Amino acid sequence: MPQVKIAAFYNAAGAEVPVSAKNPMPVAASSAPAAYTSAAVQTITVGGTAQNVFAANPARRYLLVVNTSDVPMYLDASGAAATVASLPLVAGGGYYEPLLAPSGAISIFCATAGKTFVAQQGS
Repeated sequence: MPQVKIAAFYNAAGAEVPVSAKNPMPVAASSAPAAYTSAAVQTITVGGTAQNVFAANPARRYLLVVNTSDVPMYLDASGAAATVASLPLVAGGGYYEPLLAPSGAISIFCATAGKTFVAQQGS
């Protein structure tokens, strides 16, 4: 893996601080979510209607939704999912796993009832 040389960083006051052996760049470890729901296979109950995947969760730090069906699905974290203005999940493995998980309610749309997807969240 190539190395990256960092000449400076910005401190909490916004001042540029040169990096050196005597003044190393501060690094803080980030923690994984404390609790995950079990990844669960869910089924579209009514085709052509958005359905709730997860309720709004301000503590959500992880989200994964995988389309395991043979038709496209659409995902939304800011309202009811639809074929327009929602995130498409392609058939056969399209997934959404954001670096920053949204805290709003997660909804999914599929035109066909009985199709499956897998969903998991962590906080």
